Amino acid sequence: MIALKKKGASDKVISAMIGSGKPGASSASRPPYSTDANALPPTLGNAVIGEKVIMIDDGNRVALKYEYPSIRSKVRALGFGGVESYYVLPGTQARTRTSNKTPEVVVALNVNTYPDRQIELARWEQRSNGTREILAVTATGTMATPKDQRVALSYTKLDDQSNALGGSAMYSIQPIDPLPPGEYAFHFSPYGIFEIGIDP
Repeated sequence: MIALKKKGASDKVISAMIGSGKPGASSASRPPYSTDANALPPTLGNAVIGEKVIMIDDGNRVALKYEYPSIRSKVRALGFGGVESYYVLPGTQARTRTSNKTPEVVVALNVNTYPDRQIELARWEQRSNGTREILAVTATGTMATPKDQRVALSYTKLDDQSNALGGSAMYSIQPIDPLPPGEYAFHFSPYGIFEIGIDP
């Protein structure tokens, strides 16, 4: 923790790492998001509420399931090489799956900043211990999703904004290129993780 602090890691990151080691931390602090697409008021159509992410799959609305990641730390070179931290999700596969290689999601984003700064899509690595991981904090203390695991997305503001909640705008988001089969997640900074699996 001292090494991370010296490298410039924020208090928020260090607090999250400390909290991740407490029994039940990942489940007890999980926000009570509903993952039922049908629970949305019918007047909202394909809209979402707050940080819900709705996939449009074959004309059907499917709410991506929210997960709160735990954090694993890895000391490099006995601590002299810094400490890397990884977000960890339980299970090797996302609970929501599709064979659509360019899945479309609809989400409400804050109107006061650029959409690509609020949500991104990244590929997660399956681990032999039954989890999925992605680098969260580098050995130099930088918070960043690895570039080679980030997916290029198109962000299209919907023409009909009548269902947007105050301070938000509705966007359709899709990968620019087809996704290889694997495990992915949409990330709301810093901890909003909405998982999705791409089947062959």
